[in-house]
Amino acid sequence: MARQNEHTDFFKHYAYKGHRKDVGSYIAKVYGGDDEDDSDGQHILEGFEYVQTHYVIERDGSKIGVRVENMSDDEIDARVQLLERRGAACIAHADDLKRFKNRRAKAA
Repeated sequence: MARQNEHTDFFKHYAYKGHRKDVGSYIAKVYGGDDEDDSDGQHILEGFEYVQTHYVIERDGSKIGVRVENMSDDEIDARVQLLERRGAACIAHADDLKRFKNRRAKAA
């Protein structure tokens, strides 16, 4: 086992993050989509504006790329919930930035 110290969790996180990015890039290269929700450069399912042809999902503790047609209803529902949470967080973030800008303008 490798040595552990106060920096271990930091390095585990960034090693995971790097591998996750590599896996996403591989999926984009091979399957024409990736695991990000921004549709730029992704293959979108015909007849839809945002539904990707592939998603990265977790099955049996592993993250894998799966064609949307092969996702279970529960997996699709989990993605919907994730997108809704992200959407709410983005709206709240935007509202906070507007509030910051207004506060800064009043202070000037």
